[in-house]
Amino acid sequence: MKKIKTQDCPFCGKEPYHHQTKLMTLRYKSNPITMKQPGYWCDACGEGVIGGEDRKTTQKELQTFRAEIDTAGQLF
Repeated sequence: MKKIKTQDCPFCGKEPYHHQTKLMTLRYKSNPITMKQPGYWCDACGEGVIGGEDRKTTQKELQTFRAEIDTAGQLF
């Protein structure tokens, strides 16, 4: 994957961060989901900035996951 240099990381300031896709695990009501999340990620500290277009790529997957968890909770 081609890395595009940008400004220094806004979290650690140590080096430029790059647009990459990383596996990211989130939790909703104690239920984990791991997905590929594009964004600008820092190799030094691991923090990322996820903007509008990058957020849109995972938004539907997250909404579906949350709906499944909420629906499962209503069945009991």
